[in-house]
Amino acid sequence: MDLGSDTDLDQDCCPVGSEQDHLSQLHKFHSGKEDLLKEDRFDSRYSSGYQSGNLGSEINDVRFISDEDRLIPVAGLESLTLDNDEHKTNEESIDDGFESSDLKLDVPLSVKAKSTQKTEDKEEERLLQYRTLLKETYQQDDDGDTRLHTAIIQLLQDLALYYISLTPTHTLLSLKNNYLQTPLHLAVITKQDVLTRKLMTSGAQVDSRDHKGNTPLHIASKEGYDYFAKILLEPIHYEETMNNKYELPYQQIPQNLEARNYEGQVCIHLAAEGCHIKTLNVLLSKGADVNARDGKSGRTILHYAAESGCMELLEFLLQQKHCRLDVNCVTYGGLTPIVLAKGRGHEEAVRLMREYGAWSESEDSSSEEEMNEEPYEEIKINGVIVN
Repeated sequence: MDLGSDTDLDQDCCPVGSEQDHLSQLHKFHSGKEDLLKEDRFDSRYSSGYQSGNLGSEINDVRFISDEDRLIPVAGLESLTLDNDEHKTNEESIDDGFESSDLKLDVPLSVKAKSTQKTEDKEEERLLQYRTLLKETYQQDDDGDTRLHTAIIQLLQDLALYYISLTPTHTLLSLKNNYLQTPLHLAVITKQDVLTRKLMTSGAQVDSRDHKGNTPLHIASKEGYDYFAKILLEPIHYEETMNNKYELPYQQIPQNLEARNYEGQVCIHLAAEGCHIKTLNVLLSKGADVNARDGKSGRTILHYAAESGCMELLEFLLQQKHCRLDVNCVTYGGLTPIVLAKGRGHEEAVRLMREYGAWSESEDSSSEEEMNEEPYEEIKINGVIVN
């Protein structure tokens, strides 16, 4: 109050007419003092957190009551944590004049350290569980089979896909059992196309050999699985490898179609041996050599067809003009396909091959006579001629 004013001084010192007037003046004096104290408290000691403008009645009633113990100084906000429910703001008590960005809760370093340590412990525990599961999955039993082998054999596709997803490296997908069979061999044998392609796109070795020297493509050719032959010969696309956790090794796909098993047979020999025309057509369309000889006798697939008397296969082969089929190719013993067909009594096959330019019967006879006229070398044992 300004005590320098004479008017005010006179009013303050003049006698009060009655007790009621005295109480009224006293009430006005204390009310003005309380207003000044409230104004000083909010301006000098506390930050209200409000923008300029009138405060809503709800906030005045709920958050900023006269009790100083319930006011939160700005300096004290740093000590709040996210787990302190006592000071959590309620969305229902926030109106348009309050900006939540003004209230920043800093987590103490001790809490952060505990949280980080807890996260690291959980990650270490997860890693330990993963390693244990991985070891159990690819541990080989007495037959050399892993859980992946067994899941494929038992036609448990979803389980097999799960085991594949666990793999941290492509080498585990090519483990061999006691028959030298990989999971890819078994997927083809059991005719599971989804697993076959998944193993390929995950890096399984496509040209791995079993105990007979057969690759998965050899098996598909022998069994006449033309659809699986297409899968095995289809190159890997980038979109199929996006979910892999590791880099895939380089593989030649389509694989080498001249690769032989331990019987000296390439894939087209196995397909022709079983008269699997559709599979044979797939192999030839991918560049297989129609005149390839097997490793034991030198027979081609035309020899196989002529000797077996499979007319459907024989007609298919003779009509493959783009493959440049040699109808007069000979075995290591000098035998042509028509000679084999005649020796087996397949007269219809002989007639058909003659129509496509195979050697005639007279030419075969003269060839046999020339072979009989060739002199034989003398056989000697310890220098003694044996008759």
